[in-house]
Amino acid sequence: MLNIDVIRPTELSDQQAAAWREIQDQNSLLSSPFFSPEFACAVAQARDDAFVGIIRRNSDILAFFPFQRRGRGALPIGAAICDYQGLIGREINSFSARELLEGCHLNVVDFNHVPAAQKLFRDHSTTISHSPYIDLSAGYSKYIERRKAQGVSEVATTLRKQRKLEREVGAIRFVPDDDSDVAWQNLIAWKNAQYRSTNVVEVLSRPWVVGTLAAIRKMKTAQFSGMLSSLYAGDELLAVHFGMRSSSVWHYWFPAYNADYNRYSPGLLLLLRMAEHGASMGLRMIDLGRGRARYKNAFADAEIELCEGSIERPLSPSGVLRVTRKMVERSWGALPVGSARNWPRRVFNRLLWRV
Repeated sequence: MLNIDVIRPTELSDQQAAAWREIQDQNSLLSSPFFSPEFACAVAQARDDAFVGIIRRNSDILAFFPFQRRGRGALPIGAAICDYQGLIGREINSFSARELLEGCHLNVVDFNHVPAAQKLFRDHSTTISHSPYIDLSAGYSKYIERRKAQGVSEVATTLRKQRKLEREVGAIRFVPDDDSDVAWQNLIAWKNAQYRSTNVVEVLSRPWVVGTLAAIRKMKTAQFSGMLSSLYAGDELLAVHFGMRSSSVWHYWFPAYNADYNRYSPGLLLLLRMAEHGASMGLRMIDLGRGRARYKNAFADAEIELCEGSIERPLSPSGVLRVTRKMVERSWGALPVGSARNWPRRVFNRLLWRV
């Protein structure tokens, strides 16, 4: 018999958290720090709508399902800043989407960053995307060799700019885990300025996001750690990045740089230093997150397939909206509309996803 107990992530027992980590360790597709119980707990410390469904068959735990409740609907936990979502489980294909909804008392689950290998979600998806990553499994030098052999000029160009920067500004200093409040404050200021300049919501100004990141910043274990990394030239702070790492994956999350030194590409210099350091730590990848930015195309050498969509009870009010969305997106996508192909998706996402 299938049972789902819904609790707050901060209410997980030591035994349940250990079972969660064991599941994560046994499946490389769940190695992102977003799938860690620590991430769910950090969000729960900042939001009172964060929950996790513990899915059992008899006394055996099959899976954990972290989510953010919105009435009878659910978003992924930490939705606006969550780059990996879905089930953390051994037997995630042994129960149905209907059982998941009923057990968590939900009419709908929206998602947009679930690994497409999770069939329960892919079967209900409308869009496929990719999260590119830097493969460090063979080490940093092998990664650089592969990029150069594949004719990627950006890597060599960035390394030349590093030498120019050292000549003109000062010796480079990389701090992989910087506890400086100055570096942290500059990250927030630079990132929010970037958001404003591109008409994007200043997510780092949201109190719950600030609280979540502050909690993650304090977490330092072998399985999970928040990491503020910085790059200096002489006494000048050039670039900062805040992300998380699991035991094998470092997620590239919030990068920012000093625009006064833009000609040296300080953000890319920092990324290469992170790759070098990550390889020395034994990490197997730096995940760059979903999207097709130019730097991701240049520096990534592999990718993970993701899916986006919704699981719904079709006859519920919220389910009707999602079914309508799927019909509109599929019909529109079949038309010769070129770059306007994503318009319906963007309109619906503005209605359904809020920071």
